[in-house]
Amino acid sequence: MNKIVKKNKVLIIVAAILALGAVIIAGTRTQSTLNPDYRDFAVRDTASVTRLFMATKDGSEVLLRRKDNNQWWVETNDEKASSDAVQVMLETLRRIDIQRPVAKVEHDNVVRRLAAMGVKVEVFQNKPLFRILGIDFFTRERNTKTFYVGDATRDNRGTYMVMEDASVPFVVYIPGFRGFLSPRFKANPDVWRDHTIVAINPSQIKSAEVHHSQFPQQSFRLEKEDEQQFTITRLKDNSLVNPVDTLKVYDFLSSFRSVKYEGLLNDLPAKDSIINSQPYHVIRVTDNHGQTTEIKTYRRKADDGEEDIYGFKLQYDPDRLFASFNDGQDFALIQYYVFDHIIRPADFFKPGRSLPPAFTRTYQTIEAEG
Repeated sequence: MNKIVKKNKVLIIVAAILALGAVIIAGTRTQSTLNPDYRDFAVRDTASVTRLFMATKDGSEVLLRRKDNNQWWVETNDEKASSDAVQVMLETLRRIDIQRPVAKVEHDNVVRRLAAMGVKVEVFQNKPLFRILGIDFFTRERNTKTFYVGDATRDNRGTYMVMEDASVPFVVYIPGFRGFLSPRFKANPDVWRDHTIVAINPSQIKSAEVHHSQFPQQSFRLEKEDEQQFTITRLKDNSLVNPVDTLKVYDFLSSFRSVKYEGLLNDLPAKDSIINSQPYHVIRVTDNHGQTTEIKTYRRKADDGEEDIYGFKLQYDPDRLFASFNDGQDFALIQYYVFDHIIRPADFFKPGRSLPPAFTRTYQTIEAEG
C-alpha cells in the first residue's frame, strides 16, 4: 500500500512539473516576436508600458521611457517628455483596432511602402513569464509588440500597419475617430519634448525684465525687495514706476508658472536669419538662486492677403510669434495668448491703468494700417 501511495505521489509531482513546463512554454511563446496572432496591435494594459521605441529607415529614432515617478522621459534627448503627447500615444495603443486585411490587389504596393517609409514601433511592458492561479511569476520588462506603421488609406480613414515577421498587413483605425494615425507615430525626439520654456513659482522669482524693441519707453525691470515690496524701473531712463499696483505685479509674476511653446521649429530654413534679426521682445526672469532664463521673440509675417476684422491688411501675424530660448539652441512658434500676460508695458503696473493684454498687437495693427 505504501509503495502505491509513494508511486502516486511521484506521478503527481511529475504531472505537476510537466504542467508547469507547459505553462512556461506557452507563456514564452506568447511573448515571442513570432506570435502567430498578427492581428493584435492593441496594448490594452497601457499602465504596464515602460518603454516606447520608434525608428525610421533614414536613421531617425526616439526612445520614450517611463520613470519610477510615472514621469515619461525622452531618453534620446535626455529631456522631460510631453505628458499630453505620451497620453495620446498610450490611448492610441489601447483603442487601436483592425478595420480589414489589406486586399490582394494592393498588397505588394502597401508592403513596399511600409518597408521604405514605415515607422518601426517597439512596445515594452512589465509582464510575467507566466501566471498560475492568478499569481504572476518572473515579471520583468519584455518587448511585447513590434510593428510597422505606414501611411493612410485613400479615404484617410485608416492606416496601414503590419506586425514584424508577418506577411499580411492590415488597415487599422480607432473606432469613432475619423482620420488616420500615422502622425501619432513620429520618430523625432523634438515632437515628444515637453513644451515648457519656463516654469517658476512666483515666490521663487527674484527679478524679471521685459524689453520692447518697438516701444523702449515701456521696457522695464521688476525687482522683488520682499514678498510685498517691488521696484519697477523703466530701462530707457532708469526712472521708477511709482506707485505700483501690487495685484498687477502678482498677476505678472504668476504668468511664469507655466510658459509653453506651441511647436518646435529647429529645422525651419529661415531660423538663422530670424534669430540674427532684432528681437521684438527680450524677456529675462531670474530665480532666487540666480538662475536666469532668457526668451527672445520675433514677429512672424502675416500670410499673404491676411486682414484684420476691419479689413486692413496685416503686416504681421496677430496670433503668433517666433521665439528662441535655451541660449538660442531652440527655436519655436509661440502664441500671444500665452505671452500676452508676460510682455506687459511698464505703464500696466500703474494703479488704475487699464491696458489690454494684447498691447503689442494693438500697436502692430496701427503700424500695419499706416
